[in-house]
Amino acid sequence: MSQSGQSMLVEALEFLSAKRMDGNDPWPQISEPCADVTSLVFIKGGRGESVIENVTYSVREGDIVICHPLVPFQLRSSADHPLMIIYCTFSIHVSGKNKGQLLDAGQCPVVPLRNNLRAMGNYFEAIVHEYEHPSAGSREIVNSLMKTITIMLIRMLEAMKVPEYTSITQTVKEYIQSHFEQELTLNDLAELVYVSPYHLVHTFKNDVGMAPIQYLIHCRIEEAKRLLRSTELSVSDISFRVGYPNSNYFNQIFKKMAGVTPGKYRSDARR
Repeated sequence: MSQSGQSMLVEALEFLSAKRMDGNDPWPQISEPCADVTSLVFIKGGRGESVIENVTYSVREGDIVICHPLVPFQLRSSADHPLMIIYCTFSIHVSGKNKGQLLDAGQCPVVPLRNNLRAMGNYFEAIVHEYEHPSAGSREIVNSLMKTITIMLIRMLEAMKVPEYTSITQTVKEYIQSHFEQELTLNDLAELVYVSPYHLVHTFKNDVGMAPIQYLIHCRIEEAKRLLRSTELSVSDISFRVGYPNSNYFNQIFKKMAGVTPGKYRSDARR
């Protein structure tokens, strides 16, 4: 093991509390900010929203929401798919970061667990059990489990920075290219790759230079141009084929993107 691998990642950690909640419980809309308290919300099931520093993030089963000290946040449960969560608080100091900090500036506070879901879920369940039924050694166990969860989160956050993580972008890009004629929403695309809409927009825009929905429009208009040049299909037929049932709306979008109407584009292309 290298010297860097032997260095202490978590310099100090003290577990404080854990609580299991579901859609039948009264939700604490705003946390009580405290200078020494970091919070993790493990989404066991359901869907909802988390509002952190006035930014709204979609959350779903298998996500963890990270909230730094002195940052108030709201959690809202979907009426159709009520949230089930485990809410933990602790104090921590990670090497190289300010006390209580896990995220770097600009990082999304909603982390999809994906392949780590089963292990992390078991750790959170064990923490709640030890906290609600304390016995000899419980504090040592919960501190150890909390430290394990934190280290795994830090590893995931680091992995999300490296170029390989743009496989998310590639998956979404290829899906849009194959399904652009369908009615796709940002939530649909985010669920495809198990990330929050916010994270998808941030990653996709960094890689492609435009947001996913902008890329969807781009694909539709490029296909429309091809059909206008190479077929005798009517503008309304082309509009429908590329995902715009309303041809008037298609004409507006096309002119905005191409600078001319579909009819003018066709006539110019055939001169």
